[in-house]
Amino acid sequence: MNFLKNKVVLFGLVVVVLLVIAVSLVSGALKFSITATRTQPSDSNTNENNDSVTEKTVTKVPETQKSLLADRAVTFKDSESGLEFSIKLPIGWNTGSNETVDFVAGSLTPEKLPDGGTFYANLNALAGSHPSDFQTFADYQEKWMDAMLAQYPSMESVSKYSTKINGMDVYVIEVSNTRPDGLVLRQIQYVFYVNDMYGMVVTTTAPLSSWAKYDKVIKMSVESIALVTE
Repeated sequence: MNFLKNKVVLFGLVVVVLLVIAVSLVSGALKFSITATRTQPSDSNTNENNDSVTEKTVTKVPETQKSLLADRAVTFKDSESGLEFSIKLPIGWNTGSNETVDFVAGSLTPEKLPDGGTFYANLNALAGSHPSDFQTFADYQEKWMDAMLAQYPSMESVSKYSTKINGMDVYVIEVSNTRPDGLVLRQIQYVFYVNDMYGMVVTTTAPLSSWAKYDKVIKMSVESIALVTE
């Protein structure tokens, strides 16, 4: 899956996704400090995905959860496929930039780490064409988790399931990932099967020690993703 914008050579899907994960792992160094706009409570319709099951369906958000997302969605576009997507970010987040992904956003408030450092909870998205060995949604269901675990010995599986988000089939894996400095991160990766030609990988990351703070709102944000143009 050639998910990079600097498409000089064709990368295998797993190799490129490793770069996507790397963006998330080092996001403690990213500063999401571009001009932010104050956001209002959202009317986004989505739900929590907390249990590991075979199939899930996103349903309407309870009234008490609606204030977690910004009212105004932001959009991003993949240059290779021309696909454009919209997403409602958590309140208190804004967009950044990274040349290896199509979209990146993070919390404006960092989490303080035991060593005195900081880490910004974040998500990024990368779209592109399916590789030869991932042509169907079933291929992703069968191979994706194993491919990630094979490349990251420090990664441990937490859960995996399939769902639908705004009409798109999505395979979801939740893992714990340990950085070289010992920081344990919780990551959820959403693999969108957009159509027979293109897919999109959305990776979300936060320190495991503060994951409970972000779990609900990150899932709600990703579940707000919709295809704007085909």
